Amino acid sequence: MFKCKIIISLILLFNSVLSYSQQASIYGIPFGSTFSKVERILDQKLFTGKYINYDHSVIEYHDVNMAGIIFGSLIISFNNTGTDNIMTKARFSSCYKSNTTQLKKDREELSQKLSQKYSYMRSYINPIGYKSYEFGFSEDYIVGELSVSVLRKDQSSFGMDYYYLELNYNPKPSDSSDL
Repeated sequence: MFKCKIIISLILLFNSVLSYSQQASIYGIPFGSTFSKVERILDQKLFTGKYINYDHSVIEYHDVNMAGIIFGSLIISFNNTGTDNIMTKARFSSCYKSNTTQLKKDREELSQKLSQKYSYMRSYINPIGYKSYEFGFSEDYIVGELSVSVLRKDQSSFGMDYYYLELNYNPKPSDSSDL
């Protein structure tokens, strides 16, 4: 009986260590962190162009570096838990106008860095015909997606196509790993 309790305790300890090591985060900030903690840490990193909406459900920074790639914006979403707003999603986005060569180079460089950090990575062709990736800790535990979107010239007020590289984190609230 005592051996069973020890074995069960070891299994529970091992599972908690595994779940802790498989938590998604950005810049060392775990998803599920409070708005004030996220803002304080990111402000210390000297990000510029900060915008906060009136109910603290969104914070946005401009010209942010993620894994050596400069993104035009980082938008972080928060859910209100009743006591505080907690970080639930993050979206890095950068516009490449018509320079798809640089976009593809940055996408592949970032996918390589993501594959070093996450044990699961799957490439696919998105609905508009561009290679994209989903990443996470397993096929059942997807943390986010690296994709390309296009604003076509007929939808744009500038008469040209705009291509966007997007890195989206949308883990479960208990998830959290740094890129």
